Amino acid sequence: MPISKYSSGKKKFTRKTRLIFTEGLHEEMFLKLLQFHYGHKKVSIKIKKGRGGSPEQLVIESSRLFGEFNERVVVFDIDKTKTEIDAATKKAKELSIVLVKNFPCLDSVLLAILDSARDYSNKKSEWCKKEFQDKYIPKGDRDDLRKYKKVFPINLLDKRRKNYAPLDIMINLIESKKIKYK
Repeated sequence: MPISKYSSGKKKFTRKTRLIFTEGLHEEMFLKLLQFHYGHKKVSIKIKKGRGGSPEQLVIESSRLFGEFNERVVVFDIDKTKTEIDAATKKAKELSIVLVKNFPCLDSVLLAILDSARDYSNKKSEWCKKEFQDKYIPKGDRDDLRKYKKVFPINLLDKRRKNYAPLDIMINLIESKKIKYK
C-alpha cells in the first residue's frame, strides 16, 4: 500500500482506486450489486455507466473521466463486429485500460448464473435480454438494485463463481484482484 507523509510526520495510507466503466445501466446495476456483496474498504471502486456506442468510444470516454484511478476497466458486450472489438482492444492497450468482455452480452451472463444447465453464449443479445426481462427482472425495474438483490443472493453468486469464469472475473473486479488484459 503506498504511503505518503504529512509534514506532521503522520503516515497516511492511500487506498487503491479502480474505475469500472460500463456500457450501460444494466451492467452498472449488476456491478453495484456485486459491490454491495463483495466490496470492502481497502479499495475504492467507482462504477460509472457510459452512453453506449462503440467499444472504442467507451474506452475513450472512460479515459476522459476525471479522477486519480490506479486502474481503469471497461466492461462491454461483444455483440459487435470484429473490427469494432479490435479497435477497442488496440485503444485500450494504448491507454492502459483493462477490457472485460461479456460474451455475447451481460444478459447471457446473468441467465447463465441463474441457469447453469443451459449454454447462453450462442444466443443473440436481443433474445437474452427479452428472456431475462420476461423471467427475472422486467425492463422497468432494471434500475432497481433491490430487484437484483432478490434475484442474485450472495449464496447463489458464491456457488456459481466457483465454476463460471465470467462471474468470477466480475467479482474479482470488485475485490480489486489483478485483472489481465482480455
